[in-house]
Amino acid sequence: MASWSMEALQCRTPTKSYGLYLKDQRLQFQIKTLAQRGTMPFQDYRQFMDLCDQSSSEDKAKMAEFYLHNMALTYMNVWDPNARLGDLQLMAMASWMNHEELRATEIKNLMIKKQNEPLMIRAELSDPMALISTFHLLANNPQIAPKYINDQAQAIAQFEDMERLLGDDCIHACMMRWNRLPHSLQIREYHSPTRMQEALRRVPLYKCSMQSLKVN
Repeated sequence: MASWSMEALQCRTPTKSYGLYLKDQRLQFQIKTLAQRGTMPFQDYRQFMDLCDQSSSEDKAKMAEFYLHNMALTYMNVWDPNARLGDLQLMAMASWMNHEELRATEIKNLMIKKQNEPLMIRAELSDPMALISTFHLLANNPQIAPKYINDQAQAIAQFEDMERLLGDDCIHACMMRWNRLPHSLQIREYHSPTRMQEALRRVPLYKCSMQSLKVN
């Protein structure tokens, strides 16, 4: 779970705000510490100091930076770890410099990944009616049909709720994302505004196909 969480965080483009980037680094640090040691790193000052004593210089510097930015031991204002950590400002400065370099590397790696990651996924069937034969096989199975039809009703209800909630906003959001993509990605990206509009036009046919099974 920890490795999946870290991978999910690393799929995001690093924020332009250093404050938000530092919060992202803190979250990754917490996940890594929890996975390695089974405990959260910033619950009390004793645990904080124990972790510092066992950590690398780079991690100690990170913890100093987190501490100075009130991201560790938030409610501990009567204790100064400087005597044990060394000079907090110097360590935090070293961590800041390292994070700037790390952020630049992450952006570079993410751009390389965008250019090389296979983005094409299986397209929808050009003829949605081809799905009906599968629907009928399921609907004619007395063991599966009741749950399957119930799942279909839930899928329709959920879609209609989202349609009412989002309306045209999702199409505008898709177009904004699409317009920011370079041409090299647009020619490989399946999820275009045109395909979204095509899929939305097919929705009535999908719903009729699903509801016809319940009628029959």
